[in-house]
Amino acid sequence: MGEEADETMMFESFTTCRKLATAIILVFGASMLATAANAQQVVVIVNGDPITALDIEQRSKLNQLSTHKTPTRQEILDELINEKLKVREAKKFGLEIPSSEVDTAFASMASRMRMTAEQLTEQLAKSGVNAATLKARIKSDITWSQLVRGRYPFLRSARIAGNIRRGTQARGGSSARPFSELR
Repeated sequence: MGEEADETMMFESFTTCRKLATAIILVFGASMLATAANAQQVVVIVNGDPITALDIEQRSKLNQLSTHKTPTRQEILDELINEKLKVREAKKFGLEIPSSEVDTAFASMASRMRMTAEQLTEQLAKSGVNAATLKARIKSDITWSQLVRGRYPFLRSARIAGNIRRGTQARGGSSARPFSELR
């Protein structure tokens, strides 16, 4: 009977450990699902396109990485909303930027940093930023730039030239003027 008691005690101990391990896995799994669900929580919908908490978090990290400043959540949200609106406006005019063009711009950006596209992707990942976040921003910038050039090619250059002329005259011949005022 001594062996039977030892076997019973070992079996109960094993069963208890297995139940404990199952409970830990369930708790850990539930917390991971809650985190994933929270990250995919839709914060706002812009013309049918969702902006999730993960989008905001990723863009915030990207902006902080590139500017060394911590943007407010509202600034990030406004930026993402504006990008969605710009891309939507371009689609109205049949302007869609192919992913190959975005990839080329991404690789060019990496090259200016003396990296390959793969190395830039790795560096972003080390900072907690998915490369798709930067590519989305690049796509929006290219899209809007092409839309504005396509719709107002003469107006844009004339307006900038006029702003420069007015700035030069107002400053007594100096052409120094903040870039933000030239738009």
